[in-house]
Amino acid sequence: MIIPFDGPLELAHTLLCGQAFRWRPEGEWFLGTAGATAMKVRKVPIGLEVRSSPAVTADFVASYFRFDDDLDA
Repeated sequence: MIIPFDGPLELAHTLLCGQAFRWRPEGEWFLGTAGATAMKVRKVPIGLEVRSSPAVTADFVASYFRFDDDLDA
């Protein structure tokens, strides 16, 4: 699934900064977990590509990555 997102998104910084756990880079992807869900994510030109098991909704991913946060504020 591709989730459109045009805000700032630095996956390496977000997932490897010490505030998120169990994520590791693998090529252009990051593999990890969100709750009980195994996820594989990568940044694409129009947003974020996500593969997961079990399947997740776009709302779940947007909430996990906090796409609604106003980073400029």
